[in-house]
Amino acid sequence: MQAVTWVKEKEKRNNLLTMTFNTDGFVKRLENAIKFGSSVLFEGIDTELDPIIDPVLEKNISKEAGVEVITLGD
Repeated sequence: MQAVTWVKEKEKRNNLLTMTFNTDGFVKRLENAIKFGSSVLFEGIDTELDPIIDPVLEKNISKEAGVEVITLGD
């Protein structure tokens, strides 16, 4: 819990977005955070992660028309 508090304080000025996998519209919020360079902190994570964030964790970045993109979901 101390680490979470530290991260929240450190990233406060960088528009830290805190959410869980149950947050309404978390995929859209994650997409916007990636697009605009905001930090994201997922809380309440169990032993399994939602597979929709796998491309982010694995840094699966591709180029489309010279622009780097990460595809979330299918």
